[in-house]
Amino acid sequence: MIKAFIFDFDGLMIDTEFSSYQTWLDIYKNYQVDLPMSEWIKCVGSSNDDFDPIRYLRTKTKIKIDEKQLRKEQLIAHKNISETMPVLPGVIEFIQFAKQNRIKLAVASSSSYNWVSTHLERKNILAQFDFIVTADDVEQVKPAPDLFIKVKERFGLKNYEGIVFEDSAHGVEAAKVANLYTVAVPNQITKNLKFEKADIILDNLSSISPNQLLEQFAD
Repeated sequence: MIKAFIFDFDGLMIDTEFSSYQTWLDIYKNYQVDLPMSEWIKCVGSSNDDFDPIRYLRTKTKIKIDEKQLRKEQLIAHKNISETMPVLPGVIEFIQFAKQNRIKLAVASSSSYNWVSTHLERKNILAQFDFIVTADDVEQVKPAPDLFIKVKERFGLKNYEGIVFEDSAHGVEAAKVANLYTVAVPNQITKNLKFEKADIILDNLSSISPNQLLEQFAD
């Protein structure tokens, strides 16, 4: 029996993955350097350990880089763009269904709590979630399963009593290691990734009703 819906945030609820890439792309253009998607995708749904945009930029230019200033500029631009972005299709409907059917709701994100909560509050849906766990709460983010294990512990979930909604391969991998069902919903950044570990792959969350989805995972 499914007892919880667990949402990723960036790129799944709001398409902040795209605005993050776009703002770094704009910065790279100032240095006349390309930012290949093949490199950028390494950090999507995870941290900057596999790919750090400043570290990579330094390998491609001899121009002196003020790291603190660049990160500040990118964050401001990223925030300004993402604040105008809507909640992605189907997300609200799944939240409403969960509340009506006593299904627990969680967000498990590799971003910071401040980043996630600020956006959810702005969209007036922060209070809908029973638990939010972020990079601030674990030693390792996705593809490690730590975030999802935290959710299972908080809700008292047994294996496969929760459905995870993810847009990244890192997130899907983490959810599977944590023994949770996974629904991959690729976005314009992650659409070319392989999601063979996902139980279901959807174009967007509005392409299936919550009841139809639950039928897919019926005992």
